[in-house]
Order: sequence, then structure tokens, then C-alpha cells
Amino acid sequence: MTQKNSVLLALVSMILGLFVSGEVKAEEPETTRSYLQASLGYYSASDGWNVYSTSCAEMDRSLEYSEYDFKRLSIEKIDSLARQSKKVRELYERHKVAADSLGLKPHSKKTFWDFSKKQSEVVENLEDTAVKWPTYRKNMNRYKLTHKSADEFLQLAPKEREALLAKSEGTQRSWYQALNGNFSAEDGWNTYKKCRQSMGQQLEYSYYDFTHLEIDKLDSLARAAQKTHDLYKRYSVSISAIDLKPISRAEFCRRIEDQSQLTSQAEDTAAKWPEYRKNMKRLGIPYHSSEEFLSLSSEARAKNYELSRGSSRSATQFMLGYYSSEDGWDTYQKSLKSMNLPLEYSESEFINFGIIKLDQLARHAKECEQLYLEFLELSKLAGKPSICSASDLYKSKELTKWRQEYEKKHNDWAIRILYSDSCRRVGTNPNWAEFELRKSDEQIEAAVLADSIASNFEEYKDLCKTLGHPTNTAFLNQSIESQRQKVAILEDELWQQRKQKIKTGATIVAVIAAAIIAKKAYDEFQPTTSPTLQQNGSQIDRDAFGQQRRDFWKTEAKSNPERYSDSSKNLERMTLGKAPIGNDGFPMELHHPRGDPNAILIPMTRTDHRLGDNYLKNHPWLFEKKP
Repeated sequence: MTQKNSVLLALVSMILGLFVSGEVKAEEPETTRSYLQASLGYYSASDGWNVYSTSCAEMDRSLEYSEYDFKRLSIEKIDSLARQSKKVRELYERHKVAADSLGLKPHSKKTFWDFSKKQSEVVENLEDTAVKWPTYRKNMNRYKLTHKSADEFLQLAPKEREALLAKSEGTQRSWYQALNGNFSAEDGWNTYKKCRQSMGQQLEYSYYDFTHLEIDKLDSLARAAQKTHDLYKRYSVSISAIDLKPISRAEFCRRIEDQSQLTSQAEDTAAKWPEYRKNMKRLGIPYHSSEEFLSLSSEARAKNYELSRGSSRSATQFMLGYYSSEDGWDTYQKSLKSMNLPLEYSESEFINFGIIKLDQLARHAKECEQLYLEFLELSKLAGKPSICSASDLYKSKELTKWRQEYEKKHNDWAIRILYSDSCRRVGTNPNWAEFELRKSDEQIEAAVLADSIASNFEEYKDLCKTLGHPTNTAFLNQSIESQRQKVAILEDELWQQRKQKIKTGATIVAVIAAAIIAKKAYDEFQPTTSPTLQQNGSQIDRDAFGQQRRDFWKTEAKSNPERYSDSSKNLERMTLGKAPIGNDGFPMELHHPRGDPNAILIPMTRTDHRLGDNYLKNHPWLFEKKP
């Protein structure tokens, strides 16, 4: 125990002796940031050492302080050393990147470190060169001019580098010129060069000289070249369209003052001459060749063009339905040709009348044609020659009297028309020789009988077609009573066929049967006052017929009172709308051809109206077969 205590005592004595001699010192604590320093972003001792030691290592620099000593410096000193070493390292990295981009060898780390306060200037110059030299070199190569190397460019002062770059880029637009649409130097050159070369012109400026002109000047040159190019293109297209050869590009370029005029002339001619030629050919009039038309003044071209087209309608005339010159001529000449009349005007004269006049001419010709054809049709139906010629109609400026004459003849020939139409319906020709030998009353009887037979025959044909039976023309030679019986038999047969097909129920069958029975009962009913109250098996409105009959007799009282016997007494009856007394002592009746209430009414005595079979037996000439 005594020995152990002696050893411990010896160790303590030795340690104390070392402290006293200064060989062992007491360890001091690291410097600590205050709250304010931390808030201001100062490095702490540990962070500062990490930045400082790392930066020095990357820059191959020896440490000026040991970690122990560094961490016990003041916070301000620690922060300053760390930031300075970091800045040098970052500047060197930028220096190296810029040098590599230029293909230059960067300075060694030691040399760069030795630049000391010039480090930032060295880096800024190198970066400025890295930004400007590639563009400068590209521009100078485009101009095919020699340029400074990257190292030479680097040795220049910043202002000299800026001046060289600006000179290589050419004139720059101001923001106002850009907004105003002025060409940039590059775009202006491209336009100028392309247009001049396409027109076979030499370039007045080199690329370098052009791009260094004032913006207004180069813009003017580019636009002038473009204008000449565009005008010639329009000119050549227009001239080629009218089969002419355009002048050469060189000639066009020499005629600077006339370029716009040449182009407008060519375009105007190309727009008008083809239609002008087409119209003049149609009119059969000599016309200018395309070369002659081109040489005319603009006013002369317009005048010739309008003459070939004729008058033009205004918007109001178009809305009011006036004929155009083309449609008016077409109507006019077709109408006159239809009437076999010579043309009063040539097409050229006609289409150049005013719209109002040519419209009047066309409408008059059309109305004359229509009325002329109506007269021809009327004459054909009545078997009479036409009472007017096409020339008389056309020369008459007022067609009202001819229309009245047409209506008069239509009424006068009503019986002949009825007879002719009845013959047509049964497929025979009217026997006008026999018809005209008869007295007026007999002609009326013949026409009415022919109409009745034609109506029966049409109904007979329709029933035969529906039932699939052949049609026998011997039907026409049968008596009226036999014809009606034959029609009734066919109607019954048709009813029996249809009745077999009805499968829809008792109610529908009953309704249809009731309707058929009512119809058959009505067909069998023979009215004593007016047998014309039947039309194709259906009853006409009796009130309407009564009013029609009264109106007819009132009109006859004014127009033809002499037609009726004992006219003094009958005139009084007719004025009141009553039928006059006929020769047979009965009130006269009105016959509706074909049972049509809208057809012309024919007055007949009751005896004549109901004559029927006896007349047919006594007049076998009524229907002749067609040859």
C-alpha cells in the first residue's frame, strides 16, 4: 500500500512539474458566434473551417492556420477567411469554364491565386470574351472577312470588344423602327438579295456594306427590290393569261416609272378581255385582239367591255324583278322565233338599251307569244282559222283588246270546243262538215251528247283498267242507258272485289257499306230540276250551283237577250236570276261539260238536255274514228 501511494505521488509530482515548466497548457474552448452574428449569417467556427480548408485544398494552397488555431480566431476573422477562400475558388471555376469555351488554356491555380485583387477583372474579361467572340467570329465569317483570334479578342479593352461586335452585327433597329415594321439588317439583306437576283439584277452593295447602312436606307432598298419583283410577277401572270409574251425582266427593271402602270394595264386586260371576246363572238361583231385591247386606255377598255356585256341592273331593278340584259335578250328572241317573226333588233343593240326599255320589249314579246299560242290552241279546238296573226299581236302595243277578243271567241266557240274536246277524249276526230250543217240548237245537242258519252267512256275505261278488263270501243255505239247500265255493272263488280278484301272489323265494314249504299242510291236518283248536280258520282254544293245559275241568267239578260223566245217576258225573269221559258214550255237548264262546275255553261231546253239516246241514233256522224 505504501508502495502504491509512492507511485501515485510520483506521477502527480511529474504532471505538476510539466505544467510549471510550460510543456503542457490548459485547452481553450472554440470561438462561439453571438446571437446577432448568427442572425447576420456569419460562419460558425466549424462551418468556416470546412469552407476554408476545402477551398485551400482545391486551390492547392497550404493552410495558414491549424484547425485548432482557426477555430479560436474571432468570428469576424473566421468568416472573412472562409469567404475569401471560397470566392477565389469560385472565380477560378468560372475562369476555367470561360477559357475552355474559347479553346484557351486556363491559368494555373497558383498563377490565378497570385493575381490577388485582379482575379475578378481577369474572370470578367474572359467571360466577356466568351460571350462576344463566337458571335463576332460568326458574323465576320459570314462577311468573309478576317477576324481576331480569341486570345487577341481577349487582350482588347472591353469597349474595343463591344465596338468590334457591334461592327460585325451591322446596323441595329431601334424599338420604334421594329414596331413600325422596318426590316432588320439581316432580313433586309435577304429580301434585297433574293429579289434582285430573281430579276437578274446585280447587287449594288456587298453584304457587309448593306447591313451597315442606316435602317431607313436599307429598308427602302429592300422594299424597292421586293416591289419590282412582285410587280413583274403579277405582270407576267396577267400577260400570259391573254396569250401574250411578257417583256424581259431587264426591260421591266429599266422602266422604273412605268412598272405600276404596265402591271395595272395587264391585270385590267386579263380581267376584261376574255369575257369581252366571248361576248363579241356571240354578238357576231369584230373585236380587238388582246394586244390591241391592252394598248387601249383604261376608259376605252371599260367602254368596250361594258358594250359587250350590255346594260347592267341596279340593285333596285334587281329587287323589282327586271330582266337582265342577257335574260331579256333570251326571252325576246325566243318569243319572236316561236311566232316566226323577224328580230327587230340585233343582240348588240338590244342588250345596250336601258334596263327599263329592254325589260318592256322582252315582256311584250313574251306576252304576245303566250296570247298567240292561246289563239292557235283555241282555233285548233274550234276547227276555225285563227283570227289574228303574230305580226298583228306584236305590232299592237296594247294587248287588252286582243285579250277581250280572245274571251269573246272563246264564248262564241264554246259549243265547238266542247264537241272537239269530247272527240279527243274518246280518241276520234270531230266531223266538222256534218257539225256545221246543223242548226245552232242541233249543234248544242250534239256537243252536249258528245260530252256525256265521253264522260261515260272515261269512267268505263277507268273501271276496266281497275278490274283488269279489256276496253271495247263498241261501248261508244251503245245507247246512253246501256252505257250507264254497263258502268253500274262494273261498279258493282268492283265493289264485290273490294268487299272481299275488307278484314278490319264489323264497324269499318258497316261504315263503308253505308257509304257505298248511299252513293248508289244517289246515283240512281234523277233530279227533276237540275241533272247537272252530279260530278263523278259526288254531289256538288247546291247553294253554290244555285248562285252560279242565277249569276249566269243575269249576265245573259244583259249580253244576249235576243237568243231566247218571248224575250220581253224572259228578260224580266232573267234579270231576277230565273231561267227563261224555252220553246218546249219548260224553264231552260244549264249543262256542265264533263260535270265540271267550273266549265263553260251551255243553256239548253229541258227536252234537248234530256234527249240522250234518240239523238245518238239520229246522228251517227257524231264520233268518227281516227284515221
